[in-house]
Parts: sequence; structure tokens; C-alpha cells
Amino acid sequence: MTEQSARRRSLLLALIAFLVVLVIWQIPDLNGLLYPFRFFVTTVHELGHGLAAIVSGGYFVHYEVYPNGAGIALTGGGTRWLIVSAGYLGTAVFGAALLYAANHIRRVGLLALGLGAAFAAATVLFARSLTAILAGGIAAAVLIL
Repeated sequence: MTEQSARRRSLLLALIAFLVVLVIWQIPDLNGLLYPFRFFVTTVHELGHGLAAIVSGGYFVHYEVYPNGAGIALTGGGTRWLIVSAGYLGTAVFGAALLYAANHIRRVGLLALGLGAAFAAATVLFARSLTAILAGGIAAAVLIL
């Protein structure tokens, strides 16, 4: 398989996955299948707020993830407009970076290991609810394994 066909295949798989999730999201009886992924996305979202706070000169106090999939990040200082927008923007950039990495990095396992370690560290340092600890810990374990 050539590099270009491998990239097309990866892009096609990502598009199919997106369409499957979109359909499942619209069917209430199947919505529970996405429940674990909702925690992962919420964790990435809240960590995006925290990272933006740190990058813009503020600080990240903690984050929580609730059983319904919602979350909150507590930050201080920094550039408020950047911190507020970093949740959704950070999640989108994280997803795009993963798609890019899957197609351009030869040692994806090493990247996953590094991301898992980062999730583990962020969980230990900043998670302050049982759901956040479980979501971050499971994400870290899955990425590391």
C-alpha cells in the first residue's frame, strides 16, 4: 500500500467514524454507546482551558467532570478570551493533531505513550472529582497500553 493510499484510507475511516457517531448521536436509544467518549472529550475540553490559562500567564487550579458528561475548569489570571475559547478550540486542535499524527508519524505508539503520560500527569495534578479521575485515568491507561 502506497503512502498516499494509506492516507486516503485513514481519512475515509475517520469520515466513516464521524458519520457513525453522528447517526448514533441522533438515536436516543443508542446514545449510551458514546458515553465513555463523552468523558474523554470533556476531559480534553477542560484541559484545553487549563493549558490556555498556563500559556497566557495564568494558572490552572483544577477541573471536574460530572457523571452527565459536563465539566468545569477553574483557572486564574491569564488572558480570559483565550481561556474561554480554548475548550472547544483545544478539543478541535487535539483531534486534528491526532489525525495528522496518525498519518505523518511513524512511531504512533510512542506518541500514544507520551499522551498517556500527559493525561496521567494532568489527572494527578488537576482532577478534583471522581468522574474526572476515572475519565483521565482510563484515557491515560488506554493511550499507554
